[in-house]
Amino acid sequence: MRPALDGLPGSLTFTPMSAHTRARIAASGFFCAVLHTLSSAAHIDLLSPPPRVGGVPDVNLFRSPCGQRANARVVDKVSVFRPGQAIAVIWDVYVEHPSYFRIAVDLEGDDSFSERASTPADPASDAPAELAPGDGELILDYVDNSNGGLEHVERVVTLPNVECDGCTLQLIQFSYGVPLERSTYHQCADLVLSADAPVDANAPVLVASRGAAEVNGADVTGDTVSATDATPHAGCSFGATRSSRTSCGWLTLLGSALLLRRRQPNVV
Repeated sequence: MRPALDGLPGSLTFTPMSAHTRARIAASGFFCAVLHTLSSAAHIDLLSPPPRVGGVPDVNLFRSPCGQRANARVVDKVSVFRPGQAIAVIWDVYVEHPSYFRIAVDLEGDDSFSERASTPADPASDAPAELAPGDGELILDYVDNSNGGLEHVERVVTLPNVECDGCTLQLIQFSYGVPLERSTYHQCADLVLSADAPVDANAPVLVASRGAAEVNGADVTGDTVSATDATPHAGCSFGATRSSRTSCGWLTLLGSALLLRRRQPNVV
């Protein structure tokens, strides 16, 4: 029996933590650290229309034009819409930087999307909508995220009123305050615009309504939206709620402490 602690009943004893329990806690902390690293590898995750590649845990999103290791259409992820159809573009944001998002379409492939040639001298006065589009690029919308607080976005855009067999929708996030070569993150969705697409597919479907915003000059409820935790962030951070980040942090610290204790020699 171990000696009683000062101020506590003498009959109170403490059972040593088993090696198995220590190992499980240490493993939980290690898992949290790995999850943090993998999630931080992605900035955006396009949910709808279906993207060529997912945003988590892909680490190629800085590759233009579509965030793929080898750029190519993915035939089993093509979405078919009608020309001029209004659709919901929906994505999650995992790393919260002061930034903006751009939604654009290339009617003939994916080689017309423009890239910024330099970082803005003053992000506060930056006006991305004034940048010239690429030859053949149709910019559908911009979403401001200058406070870096957005975690989930739903945006209604109107597709070009022309038919196309191999067109591409591109979503980018341009982040301020980072080197130019790592400032832009890309995802693409392969589209076909056909007059034969089902008419009942015209109405956009949103996963959630999170407020109202102005779209194409009109107030539309639920078409954009915002963050569950809209606190601005100074730099990259794990895109989870504060409670999950805190729990994971405690597990990591406890796991590290147990591993260090395990390495210490026993003193008789």
